[in-house]
Amino acid sequence: MRNSLSLTLIIYVGIVYGPFESLKGASGLFRDGIGGAALSKAGAVVASPATPIESISANPAGLALAESPSAELSISAGVGTGRFEDGGGNTGKLAERVGALGDLGVVYPVSGKGIVMGVASYFQSALRAEWNLFDPPGGLDGQTSLGNFSQRSEIILHRTAFGLAGNISPRLSVGASVGLVYNENRLRTPYIFQSHPQLQGIKTALDLDTEGLGFDGNLGLVYQLRDDLTLGFSYALPISIKAHGAANGDVGAQFRSLGGAFAAADPLFSYDARVNNQMPQIVSWGVTWDPAPRWQVSGQMDWFEWSNGFDALEVRLRNGTNGAINNFVGGSAADDVVPLNWQNRFVYRLGVEHTVSEALKLRAGYSYGRSPVPSHSLNPLVAVVSEHTVGVGLGFALGKTWVDVGYRAQIPSRRSVGTSRWLAGELDGSRVSTGVHWVSASVRFGW
Repeated sequence: MRNSLSLTLIIYVGIVYGPFESLKGASGLFRDGIGGAALSKAGAVVASPATPIESISANPAGLALAESPSAELSISAGVGTGRFEDGGGNTGKLAERVGALGDLGVVYPVSGKGIVMGVASYFQSALRAEWNLFDPPGGLDGQTSLGNFSQRSEIILHRTAFGLAGNISPRLSVGASVGLVYNENRLRTPYIFQSHPQLQGIKTALDLDTEGLGFDGNLGLVYQLRDDLTLGFSYALPISIKAHGAANGDVGAQFRSLGGAFAAADPLFSYDARVNNQMPQIVSWGVTWDPAPRWQVSGQMDWFEWSNGFDALEVRLRNGTNGAINNFVGGSAADDVVPLNWQNRFVYRLGVEHTVSEALKLRAGYSYGRSPVPSHSLNPLVAVVSEHTVGVGLGFALGKTWVDVGYRAQIPSRRSVGTSRWLAGELDGSRVSTGVHWVSASVRFGW
C-alpha cells in the first residue's frame, strides 16, 4: 500500500499545475462537481458525499461515513468552445485547447476514537479563456485600436484542506475543514482605465500577473431522516485573497493616436500590482432519496453570494517606472476599479444513480442556474454565460479498486450586451456564446 500511495502522489504532483481550459456557468468560477462520480451527477452530492474528494470539497461531514482508510486520485480534462461578435460585426473565436486538472483526497478513520480525518488538494476553480479578436476603435479619443489581438485570462483557485468529522448519533454526522487557497490571476488584453481620475478612458495593452494565498473553512452535516432519506447541509466561508505581482503595458497606440507631445513619450510602463479578490460564501442544502432498491435520487440547491466580492474588482498599482506617466498622474501609483456587478444566484442540481450490481453503477445529472454576470458588465474574458449543465457516467470495480468516469457538458448559451458599463463603449452591442465539455476519471482504493 505504501508504494501505491507514493505512486499516486508522484502522478498527482506531475499534473496538478498543468494546462487547463474552462469557462464556467451557473456556479460562476466554481466547478460543478469534482471527481468522476460528482461530475456525472452535476455536483448533487452534498447529502451523499461518497469519496474523499467529494467530502472535503462538498460536505466535510461525509468523512464520518468512511469505515476504512482510502485514497482517491482524479484527473479531469476539458475543452471550451466560444464565439464573440462586437458591435461593428467583427468576430472572434475561443481557442479550443484541451487541458487537464488533477485532484487528490485521502481519508483515515482514527481507531477507537469515532473520528475520521481527511486531507485533499484540488482545484476549486480553473477558468481560462483565450480569444483571437479584433480590438475595435476606442480609448480616450475613440479612435485607438490595437488591431488583431490575442486576449487571454486565467483565474486559478487551488485548495489544500484538512478535515475532521464524527458521528453525534447513529443518524447524525458533523464535520469541518480548514483550507489554504492559492489564487493566480493572469490577464493579457487591451485595457481601458475605468476609474483613475487622470487615466480614465486611456487604452493600453496590459499584461497582469498576480498570485496570493488565503484561508477558508467549511462546515457540514449529514442527517439520515429515514432509512431511505438523507439530508445534507454545507456552509463555505467567504475567502479574502490579496494577490501580488506585476502589471506591464504599452500605451503607445493611445499616445500615437493622441499625437502632439504624447507621440514622443515613452509608451512602456511597469507597476507592482495587487488584486483584491473576495470569493463568495456558499450555502448548500441537499436530500438523497432511495425510491426503490438499487435507485438513488439526489436533489440540491446552492446559494452563491457573488454581490459581496464581485461588485467591483480593485487593482492597486504602485511604483510605476514610466516617468512621463508618473508626471501626468502626479505620482507613481495608478489604482483602478473595474465594474463587475455580479449578482447572487441559486443553482439547482439533480442527480440519479442506479446500482446495476456490486461492481457497476450508472449515473446522470442536471443543473441549472442563471448566470451571475449582468449583460451590462459582460466581457468575453470572463464569459460566464452557460446556465444548463448535463452529465452522465458510471462507476465500476477493478478488483479492490473502484473507478468512476464522468462526462459533463455545459450547454452552449448566448448573451448580448446592450449598453456596457465599461468605458469607451467598445463592448456595446456585442454578443458572446460559449460551451464547455469535461471528462473526468477517478480511482479509489482502500487499505
